[in-house]
Amino acid sequence: MTNCIRSGELIAIADAGEQVVPAFQISDDMQRNELVRTINGLLDVARSPWAAASWWTQPSAYLEKELNPVQLLDAGKHELLMQLVDAEINCEV
Repeated sequence: MTNCIRSGELIAIADAGEQVVPAFQISDDMQRNELVRTINGLLDVARSPWAAASWWTQPSAYLEKELNPVQLLDAGKHELLMQLVDAEINCEV
């Protein structure tokens, strides 16, 4: 998992000297979610894990009912999730 954190595939946040990996990135069978991995790369997680974690977990005013991207992921709304990250990296939101 350390290599995935270093490469920016997974968000890891330092907490009390330990690396904490938010659970939404990992499936129940402990596999990386490939869509999350792709989006994390687009968000440049290696450079700014806190900013990426915030993007994933904070409600977006651009989504119905102010959902957050993790909720879109859980609901299987992958196309909408990709549109949102595209708008984010192209400064359209």
